[in-house]
Amino acid sequence: MNAITLFFIIFQLSFIVTANGVKKDSNECTYMIYGLFLIDQSPTGFKLTSQQIALAELFYKRNDKVPYTTFTTLTSQGNETIDNDYKVIAPENYSEYNYEIRSVINNAPANNSISYTHLLSEINYYMDFNQTDFNTENPGIIIFITSKLTDIKGSKTIIDTLRNTTKRVTLKILSIVFDEEYKNDAIQLIGNDKDVYVYNMASMIDSQTAVDWIVDRICYG
Repeated sequence: MNAITLFFIIFQLSFIVTANGVKKDSNECTYMIYGLFLIDQSPTGFKLTSQQIALAELFYKRNDKVPYTTFTTLTSQGNETIDNDYKVIAPENYSEYNYEIRSVINNAPANNSISYTHLLSEINYYMDFNQTDFNTENPGIIIFITSKLTDIKGSKTIIDTLRNTTKRVTLKILSIVFDEEYKNDAIQLIGNDKDVYVYNMASMIDSQTAVDWIVDRICYG
């Protein structure tokens, strides 16, 4: 093997292939990842609160998988807007994390379909994703959709504002839908289909696959 061939092999190994087939440098992601979860507690979503929390918990527990370090915040939209003061939970701080879970679980369901406009407005007002010492250099907002949304246009306007005002880092805004029926709502909300994942609740392994997708999109999307 000559020197040129060896160099080419080493160069290739310095890249990884992401789920969407785009090659990225393996050092591009610092592996310090922040996920802000928006949990759907519409009448339909309320029945799936535990499944939504389970996905968020799998994300948070990626701290057990070297080299990832994950930070998180749980919010929900139901009868009330639960924001947990937008407190960022550091890795392995399970007392604070369990407090946020209880706040979500104790929220009553909305009477009708929900809109994320109010919650997103608060996020836009209170959260500064440019402060990388506050929420890491790889922030993401993950929006769960388990039912038809209202005021998608208003929510989309705020999402665009969040993207446009976050200059120092790339803020990924993703959606996980719990039924193919709501995929178009998610695409309208997010603005593309690459950042929308249809979660298969009947699959025994799709929870981990969905969380792997979240991490991949935040890091390399």
